[in-house]
Amino acid sequence: MSTAKSLAQVLGLEVVGISTLASLAYPLAGQGCICPVLNARRNEVYTSIYDNNGVLNCLAGPMAVQPEKLVEILLNLNCPVIFAGDGVSQYGPVFKAGLGKMAKFAPAISNFPRGAAVAELGLAAFREGRGMDPAKLCPEYIRVSEAETNWLKKNMSGS
Repeated sequence: MSTAKSLAQVLGLEVVGISTLASLAYPLAGQGCICPVLNARRNEVYTSIYDNNGVLNCLAGPMAVQPEKLVEILLNLNCPVIFAGDGVSQYGPVFKAGLGKMAKFAPAISNFPRGAAVAELGLAAFREGRGMDPAKLCPEYIRVSEAETNWLKKNMSGS
């Protein structure tokens, strides 16, 4: 993000931010519900749930959630779901056990974001008028990092 922001600022261009989760889901469009999962550690995954009826539509998320809770959410949606992302290798068995035949898994190559997906999503965002001054673009984190959590505990406890 720093490189893109710097180049855009020097060249006087606008930028758009593209979610890693959306970039994982986009190439799987047309497959029913799409659920990218990234290993968030602490027995959680970062995820969003997408539906695709021609346009990638976020049904839930982004969120950090335990895999078992994600299974509950997906069961309530009652649609076949395809998983992709680096969290599949660790939590795929949980998804398969909880969802049975409703769970499908994208090929391993789909477990990492692709530049072409980011470019297509970025182009669509620019066409929708979502470009912005590079100085205003900031990363969107789903939860605070462990280091921030530890710092807050240490510094907010009054010690």
